[in-house]
Amino acid sequence: MNRKLFEALKPGGYLLIADHSAKSGDGTSVGKTFHRIEESVLRKEVEAAGFKLVATSDFLRHPEDMRDVIVFHAPTPIDEFVLKYRSRSNRRQSGRVAY
Repeated sequence: MNRKLFEALKPGGYLLIADHSAKSGDGTSVGKTFHRIEESVLRKEVEAAGFKLVATSDFLRHPEDMRDVIVFHAPTPIDEFVLKYRSRSNRRQSGRVAY
């Protein structure tokens, strides 16, 4: 799916991902049970498709989330990560990337 997204975006296009955080070491194993994914695993998958990470944000972070319950029934706000990626850019103007 990540490769299809990469191919569908125009050169220099952006992909923004916001997802629910799993515990370190959970990988994708809690995707169906808790509806969460480990951030490092998602990053590896997306970057393997060719995307380049250009920014992250903490505005949906909630450290009080123990990340051990399904996101739809959590007693506290859900810890989420936000990642901004860019696809390849082959359009240039004066040595700078065209936006």
